[in-house]
Amino acid sequence: MSTLGTLRSTYWVPNVPRSGRMVEKTIELTGISANSVEDAVQLAIARAGVTISGIHSVHVEDISAAVEANKVVRWRVRIKATFQVKDELHE
Repeated sequence: MSTLGTLRSTYWVPNVPRSGRMVEKTIELTGISANSVEDAVQLAIARAGVTISGIHSVHVEDISAAVEANKVVRWRVRIKATFQVKDELHE
């Protein structure tokens, strides 16, 4: 696998109220896509959203690519996704 560079940026998901007191949790995820970096990020967020609600920001920590026969065949992104910890008890 070859590292093509590192991009550090933050994506904010709109329409999330940021008022009052809250606790947030940040998790690290890896998305892999043969199509694009953006697709890899979206895939990681979508998959995490199946079990985690309220992801409101994502920070791209690292981007790398798998190269075969001098062509990029897969993009891999490492992201940190942040969501609000809710004031609910699990049963």
